[in-house]
Amino acid sequence: MRALGVHGFARSLATLFCMFLAMAIPAAGAPRGSGATEPAGRQSELTLEDFLSIRFPSQPAWSPDSRRIAFLWEDGGVVELWWAAAGGGSPQRLSAGDEGAGVSGFEWSPDGRRIVFAQGADLFLGSFSGDPAERVTSSDHLDSEPAFSPDGETIAFVRDGQIWLIELATGQERQLTDWQGTTSDPRWDAGGARLAALVSERQWVEEPVRELVGPRMAFFAPETAAADLVWVDVASGDIVWLEQGEEYSSQPAWSSTGKIAWQQVSADAKRRRILVAEAPDWQPLVVVDETDEAWWSLTYLEAGPCWEPGGERIAFLSDRDGWTHVYVLGVSDMGEAATSASSDPVQITRGEFEAEAPRWHPAGERLVLAANRGSISERSLFLVDIPGDGTQPGELQPISRLRGTSTLPRWSPDASALLFLHADTRRPLDVWVQRPEDDEARQLSRSWPGGGLEEQLLIPEVVRFPSSDGRLVVAQLTLPRGLDPDDPVPAVVWVHGGGIRQNRYGWHPRRAYAIFYGLNQYLAQQGYMVLAVDYRGSIGYGRDFRVAPHLDLGGGDLDDLLAAARYLKNLGEPRAGRVGIWGISYGGYLTLQALVQAPSAFDAGIDVAGVVDWEEWAHDPGGLWIRGRMGDVLENAELYRQRSPLHHVERLAAPLLVLHGTADQAVPVLQSFRLVDALVRAGKGFDVGLYPGETHAFTYRHTWEDAMARVDRFFAETLR
Repeated sequence: MRALGVHGFARSLATLFCMFLAMAIPAAGAPRGSGATEPAGRQSELTLEDFLSIRFPSQPAWSPDSRRIAFLWEDGGVVELWWAAAGGGSPQRLSAGDEGAGVSGFEWSPDGRRIVFAQGADLFLGSFSGDPAERVTSSDHLDSEPAFSPDGETIAFVRDGQIWLIELATGQERQLTDWQGTTSDPRWDAGGARLAALVSERQWVEEPVRELVGPRMAFFAPETAAADLVWVDVASGDIVWLEQGEEYSSQPAWSSTGKIAWQQVSADAKRRRILVAEAPDWQPLVVVDETDEAWWSLTYLEAGPCWEPGGERIAFLSDRDGWTHVYVLGVSDMGEAATSASSDPVQITRGEFEAEAPRWHPAGERLVLAANRGSISERSLFLVDIPGDGTQPGELQPISRLRGTSTLPRWSPDASALLFLHADTRRPLDVWVQRPEDDEARQLSRSWPGGGLEEQLLIPEVVRFPSSDGRLVVAQLTLPRGLDPDDPVPAVVWVHGGGIRQNRYGWHPRRAYAIFYGLNQYLAQQGYMVLAVDYRGSIGYGRDFRVAPHLDLGGGDLDDLLAAARYLKNLGEPRAGRVGIWGISYGGYLTLQALVQAPSAFDAGIDVAGVVDWEEWAHDPGGLWIRGRMGDVLENAELYRQRSPLHHVERLAAPLLVLHGTADQAVPVLQSFRLVDALVRAGKGFDVGLYPGETHAFTYRHTWEDAMARVDRFFAETLR
């Protein structure tokens, strides 16, 4: 068992005392210095409370009878299950929870009359009679990931890492698996005889107590290995391992004919394969095999197999031509001697745009997908015909007039309509429905209870400017109202996180980035120019742009942010004053990198849960993300050190605010503890806000209220 976290080294009591004094900044509502939340003589049109009142829908799903749509709705950290009639009407809440007992997942019964959902530690069964949901399980264990059997009589679920079954008629429970590790994503085959699942070895690793954090604090976290794929015989409990190794298996999917397909990514992220297996021998057949000299960069996008209803073809995503596009491959001819796919995949979409989220029409021979064709920062829905005779696909047919982001389309089982999630410059993410033959879509949920406040929002402008190497960088500039050409305007550069991320034209479809979009709107309401930058490494711009940070974290992408600062300072009208920078996760890292590598470029910075030491992060939590971008830590030790802000804090000249949750597993809070310690030792001034029990992208409204009040006050004091 290896230890996670920092390498041991002594810390003096005096330094420890100074460090905790530095963390003891005033509470959110307390006055501090001469800073003011709002500019003198100016009243905000939209308040912070307005933006934090927005709810966030996710996981919309049709009922099997196409009459209803269920979805999760998060409100201030509390997630509950709602449903709406497909024909319209107000959504109805099905669950009834409180903070700490939210809904984590659900599934419709095959007849569409009930929904099983996981809430808190138990499973519940809800109907549409108006009666309270019925508790299905009640134990001292955590029950999650429920899945109905095809006949609707049994529910499979995960309890403490193992697959269990419960018979609904009798309430009898049966443990199906008993292995070392943890299970996720159980999925029934069409006949109800087998369950596929992902299995990972998992152990709890405790970080030895360091003097850095004192003898009363310890760090521990689950260490999970790469996922393997199995199927389990429901009657006997016998297990067939479809894949065991160091590769990361994901997205298992059964076909209607009993085949199973899944995606596999190598431990160094350089190779992606799609495999298919079927009875009787279940020998995996590689049908897609791709390598990338940098890293296969669609890891965090659902790029794996999507079965045609007939079970003869799969659709998948690939960037083999330089852009992320949809491909279709026939996998019907799988004799025992077959070792690879019987034919080359057919490219369905093509051009300098990127496609995502393909879904088959219930009758096959047609796909719906989302793509940024025509506007790089937006996503629109398209239909495309896929002939079954192998001839070329038809042209993309746009099916919605909505601007902004439309994504995750899902056909109704009767093929009469599509549901999808949509957000734009006026409306945050909501559930929408549209018939393909209609010109207009219908909004089912309303996540912002503001009532007309959307008309007060400021509309961003898409701008472009050259980086230091001449590469054009795309960004979105939001200007405040009432600009005086004689007064300099304070400006803020926003830096999104790494991976599969991109700023959108309007509200973002991901919860955390939608919150940050609202917070940046709030800053613009307060009189700041806000520039949201798609630095190299962002999605939407093709493979080369996406993998540009290979062996160059904090290099060319940092140049793009420095170019953003120059762009603001050279605007002319409006004239930019002081310029700040802030970001979360990798955006927090780039904020720190900018402040220590180019100390005069920005006048202040806010790091939200950013990495400060890549070598440490490669061990905790490590994995595909860092291996793909920076290679092996032992082979590239000097590069890891050179690109880590921790080792350059003596260059810091601008004011800095650090915000971090203590339960963050994506970027452990120990990263910020080490930063604080290094700053104290270097004699640098800073502020820090720690949030006990909070995760990477903060969960609860009270946390956001406190964090944003600190952001508001910090920028008011440093940029005005």
